[in-house]
Amino acid sequence: MTQTQAAKKTGRDLTKGSIIGNLLSLSGPMIATESIYTLSVLEMVWVGRLGAAALAGVGIAFIVVMLILTAQIGLSVAARAMIARAIGAGNEAEANHVARQGIFLAVSYGLVMTVVGVTLAGPILRVFNLEPDATAAGITYLRVFSLAWIPASFYLMTYGMIQASGDSVNPMKIELAMRLTQVVVTPFLVLGWAFFPKVGVGGAAMGGAAAEYIGMSLAIWLLTSGRTRLHLGLKGFRPDFEVIRRLIRVGLPASVMNIQLSVSSIVIAGIMVPFGTAAVAGHSLLSRIQQMLFLPNFGLSLGAGVLVGQNLGAREPGRAQRTGWTAAGLAGGLSFTLAVAVLVWANSIARVFVTDPQTVALTATFLRIAAVAIMVSGVSSALQQSINGAGDTMIPMIVGVLTVWALQIPLAFLLPRFTSLGVFGVRWAMVSTYAAGALIYMAYFKSGRWKRTQV
Repeated sequence: MTQTQAAKKTGRDLTKGSIIGNLLSLSGPMIATESIYTLSVLEMVWVGRLGAAALAGVGIAFIVVMLILTAQIGLSVAARAMIARAIGAGNEAEANHVARQGIFLAVSYGLVMTVVGVTLAGPILRVFNLEPDATAAGITYLRVFSLAWIPASFYLMTYGMIQASGDSVNPMKIELAMRLTQVVVTPFLVLGWAFFPKVGVGGAAMGGAAAEYIGMSLAIWLLTSGRTRLHLGLKGFRPDFEVIRRLIRVGLPASVMNIQLSVSSIVIAGIMVPFGTAAVAGHSLLSRIQQMLFLPNFGLSLGAGVLVGQNLGAREPGRAQRTGWTAAGLAGGLSFTLAVAVLVWANSIARVFVTDPQTVALTATFLRIAAVAIMVSGVSSALQQSINGAGDTMIPMIVGVLTVWALQIPLAFLLPRFTSLGVFGVRWAMVSTYAAGALIYMAYFKSGRWKRTQV
């Protein structure tokens, strides 16, 4: 089999045939990929054995990690949309050209963030005014993980581009290798099992960093060996500033949206601090659990975005719209099922991660409140990613800014102070964002204005 034949085998044109069939065949491995990523949350099981202070510090450090990571997600969203359009139009040369420029941007970003994370971990964590032992744990975690920003940036960009080409199986395999490594290595490093030294929270960061280096190595091998539709090489490479400009133009609103979400997470964490270390630990843990529960739906939503982009590239806007609504229906059913499971097993889920009774009780109540958000998250995510897949990133940015800063943050500040909800008012404020977002995305997607976006 030639390289070209191998490439065509693992990248597909998804603009023909059954919408549901294409959506499930593409997003099935994507759902598996995102579900596999949830194994990373197991690091919190081992960190939790070190106490509430370690759990709180690592939780806050992870918010900072997500802030840095999500700032790059906009570029990944732009590359996905542009590559999906090119594949739908049958222009593989353009898809490969966009991919090379996207990787160039990702590596540049990772280099800058490595320097920032290593040198500024202390000042960044001290902003949160945590108790000294929690602050120290957070600084250690952030500083160690920052040594992996180049591979993390590279992998984030490349796995999305490969999926946009119609190949969702290979990224799933890479993710599995990454997370199995992290799951196996982390407890030995955190707790000092066998002959390993007890590194504590630094061990959790080392496990995550090791996974990112494996992901980058496997992605490089995949993209240079002819085993996917995208085939990259350095021969004749030079920065194409017109393509880079387009990537930034399409990606900047998505980056702004994700940055403001991460900043809002930092603000919410700050609102939680006066309620004590147990509340911060429970909130931090819930953020990771909630992320884990959202990821399967996110995989389905990413698949919808790729199909929408490919169909628009093939000049099939009606089929693109039907794809979005189909994904929203499937995601809505999945999110409802997950929400019911959380309501029933909230206490059991909390006990997996922590043993302190106060933290368990708080986390379980937080989980039950979060179940309301989970119920509507599927529809919201599917339609948002469908709009992003079309390259229309401005509207999700506007929706994100308005629902978070005009609704969530004011309510998070007011509900604990002027109602009897106390700390639980903060979590109810976060639910409001998901409900409002779902309604707005449904109305905008129905309007069809996203179909006219040019990338």
